[in-house]
This record gives sequence, C-alpha cells and structure tokens, in this order.
Amino acid sequence: MTVDHLTLEVRNLSLFIQSEGVDKTIFEEVSFNFSASSLLAIVGESGGGKSLLCKSLLRLTPGNARLSGSAVLSGLPTPIDLISCSESEMESIRGRRIGMIFQEPASSMNPVMTCGKQIFDALPKNVRSDKLLARRRIAELLEFVGFKEPNRIARSYPHELSGGMLQKVATVLAIAGEPLILIADEPSTALDAINRFELMELFQRLRKEFGMSILWVTHELRSALTYADELLVLYDGNMMESGKAAEIAEHPKHPYTKALMDVEKSFREPDGPRPIPEEILPAENRSAGCVFAGRCEFAKPICRIERPKWESGENRHGWRCHFPLK
Repeated sequence: MTVDHLTLEVRNLSLFIQSEGVDKTIFEEVSFNFSASSLLAIVGESGGGKSLLCKSLLRLTPGNARLSGSAVLSGLPTPIDLISCSESEMESIRGRRIGMIFQEPASSMNPVMTCGKQIFDALPKNVRSDKLLARRRIAELLEFVGFKEPNRIARSYPHELSGGMLQKVATVLAIAGEPLILIADEPSTALDAINRFELMELFQRLRKEFGMSILWVTHELRSALTYADELLVLYDGNMMESGKAAEIAEHPKHPYTKALMDVEKSFREPDGPRPIPEEILPAENRSAGCVFAGRCEFAKPICRIERPKWESGENRHGWRCHFPLK
C-alpha cells in the first residue's frame, strides 16, 4: 500500500534507565506533534537526552531502559503507537516508514561490505527483486546527495571515504527504504561549514521533492532557527520551550533558550564565546525545582523548590518557567 504522508504525535514520553536497581531519568514528559513535510529541530547542549529521545522513537534503547508515554504514527491504515507496538510491527517501521541518520555515520555501516551492497540491502523489496532497477536506483540516490561518480562510491568501502562522503552515504542508507519520516541525529557534528550547508540544502530538497518530514537533532541553535519550522528546546531531559522557530527566534520565553542564543551571538563578538555559567548538577544533587535554576540569572527562591508547570501561549508556543521572559 502507498502512503502519502505520516504524522507523529508524541505525548508525555519518558525514558528511564536502571542502574544499580534505581531508575535514572534520561528525559521525561516530552510531547510534540510532527506534521507532514515539516522540519522539527530538537536543540540543547550535549548530554541533554536528545539522541536517546530519537532512538526511543524506534525503540533502539539499551536493554535496561524503560519507556512510558506514547508516540502515535498516523497516516497508515491503522495508527501505530511506536512505544507499545509489537517488535514485528516495529520492524516494519524501521527503515521503511522512518529512516535514521546516526550521529557517527561509520557506526551504521558494515566495514567489510561495499557501500553499494549496503544501499541495495536497504532498498524496498520490490526494487531489490529487479537487479537492473536496483542498480539504477542506487546510482540515482548517490547522485541525489551530490556524488558525481556514483558507481565509484558504490564500489567503495566505508574506510575509503572521507567524513563528509560517509555522511552522504549514511543519508542514502536512511532514505533508501523510501521512508516518509527521517530522523537525523546531529548529522553535521563532524562536518565543515561547506558540508553542513550542503546537508541542510539536501534536507530541504527531501522535504520538497519527496514530502519527507525531518526530525533533526542539533546543538547549533542558529542553524535550527534558520532552517526549522518548529523548535523543541531540551535541557537535561526536560522540555524547556517549544513552538514555531520564527516565533521563538523573535520572542524566546525561557531563559535557557535566550542563554543559548546569547552564547551563539558571543561567538561572533571580539571578546569570544561566553558560555552559560555553572555546570549541570548531577540529578542526585539537584533540587526538586526547575532543572535550570542553578544556572539561570533570573532564578528566584521558588525556582529551586517547585518544578514549573508547562504553560501554553498562542500558535502552540509553550514553555516551562515560573517567570517567562516578556
């Protein structure tokens, strides 16, 4: 059956990993809607739970992990909850309905198999059954991501390619199964400025030409505000703010979002970068209040003792703060 578009509705998704008999919270109560042909960027500092949030949507979590909440994929004959569905149902989703570009492209590839063979294995069954069609499709995909010599790349092994080239092949692997949702986990981290720009232009083409929706994890807030339709700001496993990227760029409500913006601006100033003060406190040393209180210049006593509620404004703009910015 042909599916024209998929939507994803995530509600109160939480991940806990058991360590020494105790559940450690990785992220909690994350909610967002992901519509067809949109680009949603999840931003925040390293260690905030962004990558595990994405892997959770495909249930690629450690064996000692426990998920709660829901992530309902609609647009299929019957909606599927990615969190509670059977493993066989999930197998039909991975790569076919939802593709994923991993943070380290080499980690998703077989080092002793040519890139072409790996792409062939990722193609839909009906394409694989026709060897001539499959060969043509592999070349088309490699050309689509920018390779001028697709046949040479198809014959190459991963170790023979540069980091930027590997990232392009990883993108082909993620889209070869013709998914309508692509999860990209910090794909530009190891790329130079030119390759980062090319990758973002490629994302825009995937949306325009294939109607693909993209869930993009990044710590580059400036790029996210430039390319994304929607933004979700994650800090230490907690949603701080979410909404339309353009609106957040103009009127950030959470001090953490504003702090990230200020850090990025400081990189372009003569005095150099000014990081957000104070390190993230370990969970066992943190108060019951706002997780950002220890680093927030606007924090008041209530911020350290009471967790803020999620507040909703216009146009689905939401934030978790006792004293949102004006």
